[in-house]
Amino acid sequence: MRSNFSILKADALKRSIFRNFSPALADAVEKDNFAHLSDLFCRLYVTERENEISRRRVMLDPTSAEGQRMIAEQIERENIDFSHQFAMEHMPEAYIPVTMLYIRMKINGVECKAFVDSGAQVSILSEATAQRCNLMRLVDKRFQATVHGVGGMKKMLGKIHTCQVQIENQFFTCNFDVLSDHSIDILLGLDILRRHQCTIDLKNNCLKFGDSASTPFLGDAEIPKRDPTTGESSETVVVDSAKLASLIALGFEEEAARSMLIQCGNDLEMAAANLFSSNAAKS
Repeated sequence: MRSNFSILKADALKRSIFRNFSPALADAVEKDNFAHLSDLFCRLYVTERENEISRRRVMLDPTSAEGQRMIAEQIERENIDFSHQFAMEHMPEAYIPVTMLYIRMKINGVECKAFVDSGAQVSILSEATAQRCNLMRLVDKRFQATVHGVGGMKKMLGKIHTCQVQIENQFFTCNFDVLSDHSIDILLGLDILRRHQCTIDLKNNCLKFGDSASTPFLGDAEIPKRDPTTGESSETVVVDSAKLASLIALGFEEEAARSMLIQCGNDLEMAAANLFSSNAAKS
C-alpha cells in the first residue's frame, strides 16, 4: 500500500483518475496522510466484507424470497458476463462502430454525399442542399407539411417531383421531399432504391443501380460526422473528462477514447473493453 501511496502522490493524473472513484482516498493522498488512507481502506474492506457475508447468508436461506431473488440476479449476471466474454473473443468486430452507408452523387453538377437508408420510406433533401444545387425553384409548396420521424418533428417545405441525379457516368430521375432543418444533405430512401432496382451489396461494398451503374460506399474518413437517425452531431454528447483521462492513461489515443465514450454513453468499463478488443482485432 505504501508504494501505491507514493505513486499516487507523485502523479497528478493518476490522482485525478483515482478521485473519480473515491474522492476521500484522493484527498488523503493529497494531504500526505498515509494513516488516514490506511484507515479508509480498512473501513472500506470491513464494510464490503460485512455486506458480502450478509448477502451470502441471505442467499443460503432457502426460505428467503430476497435470497432467491439475489441468486437469480447472480445467475443472470454470470450469464451476461459469459455472453460478453464469448462475444469479445469470437466476434470483437461487434464492438467497433459500424460505418454508415454514404455514396457520392451529383445534382445539377454539384458534388454531394448521400446517406443510403433503406428503412426510410421517402427520399429527402435538406433546404441548404436544395439551394446549393439550385433546386428551390422546383419545390412544389402545395406539399408543405409537418412530418414526424426518429429525429422528431420537421417542417417539410414541399416536394421536388423530378430532378436529374448523376451516379458515376449514369443519370437517373429522382424525386425528393425538402425539409427545412434536416442536417443530412441527401437521404436516399426506399422509394428511389425500389424505383431504380438498387442493391446494397455489402460484400463488394457498393450500391448497384440495376445493371446500369455501381458506386462504392464512402470510407469512414469521408462521411459527415453526424448521426443520421437524429440529425445531430455525435459531438453534442458531453464526454466525462475524468473517464477520458482514465482511457488516455491506459495508452489509448484521445480521439479513439473520446469516440468510444460517446458510443458507450460514458460507460468507462465498456469503453475500455471495446478499445482493448478493437486493438486486439487489428493486431
